[in-house]
Amino acid sequence: MVPARLATIKELIDAFARSGAEELEVTDGTLRLRMLRKRASAPSLAAPALEVAPVAPAPSLEMPAIEAAPVSGLVVTAAMHGVFHRAPAPGAEPFVNVGGSVTRGQALCILEAMKVFNAVVAPQDGVIARIHAENGEDVMAGQPLFTLEAVQQRAAE
Repeated sequence: MVPARLATIKELIDAFARSGAEELEVTDGTLRLRMLRKRASAPSLAAPALEVAPVAPAPSLEMPAIEAAPVSGLVVTAAMHGVFHRAPAPGAEPFVNVGGSVTRGQALCILEAMKVFNAVVAPQDGVIARIHAENGEDVMAGQPLFTLEAVQQRAAE
């Protein structure tokens, strides 16, 4: 689970504990969090118990290793949190591949958030030097998606 997502869950639990709400249910992509306040039959001074019912197995807490290699070229980052899709539909050809030429405004991928699909487009003409995210991966705002080399940089090599 991504640390930012874990922090959000902890904030929701704290807010629920402070509130007088009997129940809270939040759904975000594949994560569903449901909290119910259990009431004791006799009044008690103890804090109410919280029940968190997971729907699916939690994703691994392991984070991918960050590479120390310097990045040359323009790094295209995610403008928002969402699911990274390399192709317009399952089984379709990807929008771009490493080594492929792109023109300014050309779709590079789609980010899906809450069933809304947003295209990420090339900010300039160039060549795809690297694809940083895997198809179907949950990406965060600011996370690198592509490294794009300018056409003149590629020709000079």
